[in-house]
Amino acid sequence: MNTHISLDSCAFKVSSNYDERKKPRDRYIEYQQDLYKIANATFDESTLLKGGQYSYTELANDLLNDLDRKALGQDVDLMVVSYWTPEFDPDYSALGPYLHNTLGLQCKSFDVCDCGSVCTLTALSVIRDYMLADESINETLLVGLEQNTIPLPNPEHAPVPLESGCGIVKIRKDDSGPVLLKHIEIINEHQVAQNDFNPQIYLQNLLKNQAVGIDEVALWVRKDSYFYRALCHHMHKNPSMLDKLEINFLRCNYSSMNVFRWLADQVNYPSAKPHALLIEEDLESLEFGSVLFNFDHTNYDHTQ
Repeated sequence: MNTHISLDSCAFKVSSNYDERKKPRDRYIEYQQDLYKIANATFDESTLLKGGQYSYTELANDLLNDLDRKALGQDVDLMVVSYWTPEFDPDYSALGPYLHNTLGLQCKSFDVCDCGSVCTLTALSVIRDYMLADESINETLLVGLEQNTIPLPNPEHAPVPLESGCGIVKIRKDDSGPVLLKHIEIINEHQVAQNDFNPQIYLQNLLKNQAVGIDEVALWVRKDSYFYRALCHHMHKNPSMLDKLEINFLRCNYSSMNVFRWLADQVNYPSAKPHALLIEEDLESLEFGSVLFNFDHTNYDHTQ
């Protein structure tokens, strides 16, 4: 059985805010009020007039209108939808069945949600395991969404995305795609909170286990993350081979879409290093996901 997982294509789009504010339907407002009553909290209805006011179907269609829907849905054996933020005033009860109809899919599908802003890497990890365990699944479609009209309490204290958008990645069970997935894992908050957790040692062991040299990889991480601050502390305290590590920074914003944005750039404009290690930290906990990609395998043409 083929044990290679590669990313065939990636598209990402930020949707512009509407010029005029839309009044949410009464059914949606009532639903949010009921949720807050259960939590014994006060719901601030004015928060429903902020942000992009997008449903997930609108965000998906905004990106799909730029793509070849027939080609995108062709030969797909599994579709996974991931999201961090709740949907705004939806027309449909679930996005998955809507995309099945829109793309003409006949495959299995499920959602990955309620796992914080690391939902994209969590979904990618689940997809990797799912594809390797099931011989009938050779192509998977990962659809990620995020909208920034969030029903909040009064007073409001919560991380809210600056933008609304959609990302789509097509994943294959072979090594023909431009990006090869070498390693992915989710490290939970309990593991990070242990006194002996050291991000410097974590990175050294990861690269050693994957047989990747320090000069062959570029690290991508948020500069405002706990992981990066702890890494700097340990590197200053105990200099090591990681001092030669190339470090690049992801956008420091509230978003679960950094992975899609980064992948879209990398697929179209590959890194000069043969490997890239991305660390994405959850915005509401210390949990993080790490994923190692390889851009320098036999079927990849760097002249594309």
